[in-house]
Amino acid sequence: MALHFTGPEFERRRQRLLAVMAEQGLDGLLMFQQESMYWLTGYDTFGFCFFQSLWLGADGRIACSPARRTCGRRSTPR
Repeated sequence: MALHFTGPEFERRRQRLLAVMAEQGLDGLLMFQQESMYWLTGYDTFGFCFFQSLWLGADGRIACSPARRTCGRRSTPR
């Protein structure tokens, strides 16, 4: 599945969100809405049909669930 923006754009968005999280003193952000996950990763999935979540830790790491079925390696732009 095609990503809808470049790797540098992904990094800009991730850094922007990490900065806001740091300002708010958050250890991480758990997302459930497909729109939020799409904004951050640019990865368009079947999130409206299947439950998904995405975790962005304060260290910048991303984890998504269910990892193998819908997210896989393609959820993070290269």
